[in-house]
Amino acid sequence: MLICDAIAAFLIDNKSVEKLLAGFNAPLGSLSTRIAACHALGLITDEEAKQSDILRKVRNEFAHKIEVTFENGAVKDLCNNLSVPESDKEAKARAKFAKASMLLLIRMISRPSEVSQKRLKCGDKTHGRRRPHPHHPSPRRRR
Repeated sequence: MLICDAIAAFLIDNKSVEKLLAGFNAPLGSLSTRIAACHALGLITDEEAKQSDILRKVRNEFAHKIEVTFENGAVKDLCNNLSVPESDKEAKARAKFAKASMLLLIRMISRPSEVSQKRLKCGDKTHGRRRPHPHHPSPRRRR
């Protein structure tokens, strides 16, 4: 929920936010799209996006497959890709999952509050101004 809360805290406070975030068919209704949106909006770092995506995939393994454990197959491989402190590098997959989850939670727990300070507002002086896209030349001014 912290990812969803971070997005909601950033977007303009209006009815459209709920349409984007709530419900099965909402454009930002899945954890995958929420992670991508937070990352694209700069609300989470590259590392936080990577960790969140791995944790999401582990969750999906348990939710959609039968007889899944932390100690074999895809779940073990995913957990071995989680960032954990050096002291936990040799830990079992379940311990890595728990540690990585807690470390991410600690970083994210205050994110909605931090993000709300940067909340978009309709009519902001910066609203509507576009930064040049890095792959497109900026428009030239006429004299």
